Amino acid sequence: MHKQNRCMVCNTPIKDGMLVCDSCMKLALHDDDEYLFQPQTERRKTMDWKNWFKAAGIRAIRTFAEAMLAYIGTGALVLGDVNWIAALSAGAFGAVTALLLALTGLPEVETHPPEN
Repeated sequence: MHKQNRCMVCNTPIKDGMLVCDSCMKLALHDDDEYLFQPQTERRKTMDWKNWFKAAGIRAIRTFAEAMLAYIGTGALVLGDVNWIAALSAGAFGAVTALLLALTGLPEVETHPPEN
């Protein structure tokens, strides 16, 4: 049984070797996104690294605080019962995880096509 190729955007049947249907291609080209259909080497995106580091740092700090608070909230009845080493470790693990996930992309930091 032959599996029919489908458009990545609207899921309509398309010809072999195509990724998107003609109507989706026309719609994308109408929106001035021609760089999406250029070869990979020509469509490199530029990143605003200053904003990325700021946004990633804010996420890491927030995740650190949230993970530490969750550990403290579940493990201690009074402040003296807190295992601070374990709480800091949980916070650090959360911060590192947040930074690694930020490498996949941050929605608040835009990428732009290269300027010509």
